[in-house]
Amino acid sequence: GAVIVSFAGPRIAENGTALSPVPLRAGARAFGGALTWQEPMPVSTFAEDGPLAGLPTPDEALIRRQLLTEAPDDDVMIWAELADGTPLVTARREGDGLLVLVHTSAAPDWSDLPLSGLFETIIGRFLPLAANPAALDIAAEDPWRLVSELSARGTLTDPAASVTIEAENWEAARAGPNTPPGLYRSGDLTRALNVASLIPASFRFEPLQAGSLIPAGDISPPLRFGPWLLLAAALLFLLDCFVALALRGVFRTSLPVRSPAPAAAMIVLGAMTSFAFAAPAVAQEEGTVRLAYIGGTSADAQAEAGLSGLSRVLSRRTAVATGEPVAVRPGDPGLGRYPLIYWPAYARGAMTAAEAANIRAYLARGGLILFDFGQPLGGNTDARQLLSGLALPRLGEVGPDHVLMKSYYLLRRPRGGALWVEAGTEGDSGNVSGVAIGGGDWANVWSGAAAVPPSEREQALRFGVNLVMYALTGTYKADQVHTETLLDRIGRDRAE
Repeated sequence: GAVIVSFAGPRIAENGTALSPVPLRAGARAFGGALTWQEPMPVSTFAEDGPLAGLPTPDEALIRRQLLTEAPDDDVMIWAELADGTPLVTARREGDGLLVLVHTSAAPDWSDLPLSGLFETIIGRFLPLAANPAALDIAAEDPWRLVSELSARGTLTDPAASVTIEAENWEAARAGPNTPPGLYRSGDLTRALNVASLIPASFRFEPLQAGSLIPAGDISPPLRFGPWLLLAAALLFLLDCFVALALRGVFRTSLPVRSPAPAAAMIVLGAMTSFAFAAPAVAQEEGTVRLAYIGGTSADAQAEAGLSGLSRVLSRRTAVATGEPVAVRPGDPGLGRYPLIYWPAYARGAMTAAEAANIRAYLARGGLILFDFGQPLGGNTDARQLLSGLALPRLGEVGPDHVLMKSYYLLRRPRGGALWVEAGTEGDSGNVSGVAIGGGDWANVWSGAAAVPPSEREQALRFGVNLVMYALTGTYKADQVHTETLLDRIGRDRAE
């Protein structure tokens, strides 16, 4: 009782298939190729006694490759044919079931059928056969009866009234008051009458002509209603002042006493009028990059001073415009606005579950966190306790070939011993690490508070610049497309 539907393809064209209802010729027939005379062919007819009866034959459903049959047996049914009479859909009864073969591919490489609405309709006609393979008259001439009505909210509901559409009128049916959109049933077949049926079948989107576009210079500038609205408000305010003064009897006095209220009202009117017609002030703020640090610890002053020193170096040596550093908490919303967060891990304990979830979300969105444990990582840094809630991937030690070591300056190794990042981010992998874990006490060195030689502080500052560039540009310097440009620039510098 099963129904097996097969579609043609290169393997069936070469090897055949036991599931074909008809003997097939080896190879596939090609239309519209460089070595063929025939153009792609449309679907021509559907058998009146088959499940595809009554379907439209759109001209855009062109077939470019097709499997041809040998002489078909008498028990083979041809449900669809091309314009030259060759079969497109064949079927044969096998016991209580059916073998069905579509002689073109279900992918758009053989035909345009999968890209047309006809493909979906054909599949819809095959589905009722699974419940009753003997019911080939699923496209009978019974009237179409509304079984589920589409409401104004886009949900299917029970019909408010009994609605039927005659079979011969179905193709011309359009959604309307007498034939509401929804699902209609005829025998074992269900069809949808969509709101889109209101669009004429002949409608096609056409490209805009050059003459139909309005040149930008011919468009009138926008009208500014703001000044006129403010002027109207000022006049109404002045009118209200005069009405209030009149009700108080100010204008009925015979003494030459000058009331200050009208003068004040005139001053207010003049100020508001001048404000109304003044050019709108446009606040232009230079885009800056602000570095952040985890605050609320005993290391707030050192972290702020260190990031301030690094920000000044970035502004002097690079094109990155930096602002003042910002103190944040692990659970704060909006961490994504900061490309780099410095975490003085030696001054803060473990995170809560909510804070860890927020940090994981920040890292997943492309953020970078520098965990500074203040000393080379070892058994007394409690690194595992702090980082356990982040579920970090496997880590690897940074080598001289890592992009972080050459994102701006060429560095051999970072300060403070080993620096750990996500494994798999080295070389030209294209992956960017979301964490950098070490113990360089970088904030104190960046600010100059640590008693280190000037050369060591310079190396720490260069590492900080590389870290910010890595956070902003990722693996840009590892992209091989820039290699030729960089080599040319190096050659020119040497020549000069």
